[in-house]
Amino acid sequence: VSGVRLLLANGVADPMAPAASVAHLAAVAAAHGAEVTRHERAGGHGIDGSDLAAARTWLTAQFAD
Repeated sequence: VSGVRLLLANGVADPMAPAASVAHLAAVAAAHGAEVTRHERAGGHGIDGSDLAAARTWLTAQFAD
């Protein structure tokens, strides 16, 4: 995954994607050369406005070059 850029957004109380699992995914991806950005928010499973704002900011940065 070298050169891959990832945005991982999740709620810290998400039972479907527990924070520990997301942290492990981020660590493994980074160890294999991915550039990982994490966005954590209070709450559980789902997408909220802060996730969308984080994605918008992250995408804008990806295409700024």
